[in-house]
Formats: sequence, C-alpha cells, structure tokens
Amino acid sequence: MNQSRKLCQLCGLPLTEDQSFLSLLGIMSTDSNNLCEDCCNQLVLINDIFCPNCGRLQATPEMCFDCIRWQNKGYPLLEHRAIYQYNDVMKTYMQQYKFNGDFLLKDLFNHDLIRLIDNIDKDIVVPIPVSHYTMQTRGFNQVSGMLNGQTLFDIFSVTASKKDHQSQFGRRERMNRQQPFALNVSSQLVVGQRILLVDDVYTTGNTMYHAANLLYQAGAKTVKSISLAR
Repeated sequence: MNQSRKLCQLCGLPLTEDQSFLSLLGIMSTDSNNLCEDCCNQLVLINDIFCPNCGRLQATPEMCFDCIRWQNKGYPLLEHRAIYQYNDVMKTYMQQYKFNGDFLLKDLFNHDLIRLIDNIDKDIVVPIPVSHYTMQTRGFNQVSGMLNGQTLFDIFSVTASKKDHQSQFGRRERMNRQQPFALNVSSQLVVGQRILLVDDVYTTGNTMYHAANLLYQAGAKTVKSISLAR
C-alpha cells in the first residue's frame, strides 16, 4: 500500500527519502526533518561574526549602531543572542505561524531554542507577552508556543489593549516607542533574579529593552535575552 509522503512544513513540497532515512538513523534532528533541503539551506545561522550586544549578523564584531543608541540612552546592554538571521524563509515561517495562526508550526524550532536556553545562566525564563486582543484573535502566544517543555514565568502584561506590530513602524519610530509593558506579579519574584527574556524576532531592541528596564526597576540582578531570529 502506498503511503503519502511527508511534506515540508514551510513550502509544502515533499521531503526526500534521504531525509526520512537520516532521521530514522538519528543523524538528522526532528526539527530539520520537518523542512525540505531547500528551506533548510535558506536558514542562515548567526554563529560567525555578529554584534556582541544584540547578535546582529554583520561584517565586523563591533557594537552596532542600534546598540550604541541604546547605550547612549542609558540602558544596560542585553548580550542578546539570536539563532537565525531574519530572511525570506524565516519571514515565511513567521507569517504562517504567527500571523496566519498555524499552531502546528510551534515545535519547528523548539530544539534550537531549548538548546540555547540550556546554555545560558539564568534563574527564570520569561516570554515576551502578546496583548489581550492578540490572544482573543490568534488564540496563543507565539513565543510560549515555541518553548514547549520549558518552564516559563508569565510576569508581563501588555498595557495597550492591542499591541502594535513592529512591522508597522520605521526604524526611528521603533527606537522611540513608549513602554508597552507592566509587571503583573509582585516584584519579590524578580528581586535578585537572573532573568532570560525570549522573543520570536529581535528588530531594533525596543521590545526587549523596555521589558528589561521594568525588570531592573523591580530589582532583577541581570537580564539577558534571546530570540529565534534577528
């Protein structure tokens, strides 16, 4: 009896028999086994030369312009790390998972994120929240969804009823946006803690720096951050 072939979760093309065989042998990870070879090849790992404070892939290991601006504003730098560059294939993933609401894609990069989290010293892991409006319309927080199996502390709420998407703003507007978050727990949970923030995409740092600023005001010892893409 013919069995239907497994399809790539991003482009929908059939996966090769070689991919299935390598997965069976344990040579290819479960994550990679859900993507075709072409989509895998388009993913760009940030593991070579990047900004030491935000993880931006660039030609030199010097601090990037955005991080200099945050530093000049008086914010402690985050030592942010991202796994992949935000390119066309990552944009496709975010569109399908985040904006089209395809919750089945939540585990596609789960192993990558958990592996990075495990390699960072921290006391608690905090996902960036979504607004009440987004929860009502989309039905899930895309960041929490990607972190299945990881203990999370939901300590933020979004102050606006509808959180604006970063893509709606230019770079200057993003850098100058007002504080979008509030703590929804006692500061005693935060005092003296090493906190790791997690988001799906790091663009200018506005989201992460506002979240970190609240945590430092509440008494956090250190705040670092990671994202799937930068």
